[in-house]
Amino acid sequence: MANKVITTMENPAKLTLSATELEKVMDTDFFLTKQTIIASVYELFKKQASVLTELLPMYDGLLAFFPLAGVPKIYKGENYKGLPYVMMDYPRKFEGNNIFAVRTFFWWGNHFSIHLLLKGVYKEALQSTVERNIKNSTGIYICVNSNAWQYNFEEDNYVVCKDATAISGDADFLKFGIKIPLAKWNSVDPLFTAGYHAIGALVTS
Repeated sequence: MANKVITTMENPAKLTLSATELEKVMDTDFFLTKQTIIASVYELFKKQASVLTELLPMYDGLLAFFPLAGVPKIYKGENYKGLPYVMMDYPRKFEGNNIFAVRTFFWWGNHFSIHLLLKGVYKEALQSTVERNIKNSTGIYICVNSNAWQYNFEEDNYVVCKDATAISGDADFLKFGIKIPLAKWNSVDPLFTAGYHAIGALVTS
């Protein structure tokens, strides 16, 4: 069969730039600033790992899994819903279907957040404790999405959790979130600490 010459393209890329886009493509300052900000997030998360290490012994629900925690794992990406992010897992245990993880998350242009994910044996071990403690918590969201790997606070993903009735018995995981505004960056340390205390209280008998 002779080679076919393709003369048209589906959804061709835009070849011209607007004045605003042209200004951005020639601007290197943004990317240098971005590198500085991401490096600052890494240092901020390392600091929170130290806070968690000191805090864990106060809460038996966390302390029970602390030997499994390993070292804090901090990593970054460029495309959570089109935007850069940084996340830290600590304490963490990923073992097939069995997951226990406290994930601290930075999402460019949106928020800091803390997430607790319980799946498999960890969900079974801690669900009754969570159901008992949730009524005493404030500012904690529960995941209502069937996908455990989303971190936005839209209504199809997270809703404010006021009592145990929000906890579905059908899901194969439990996930809770705490949202911290980026505008609080310069005074964020106590907000992280308060968030970790809230997560600890949620899983403590």
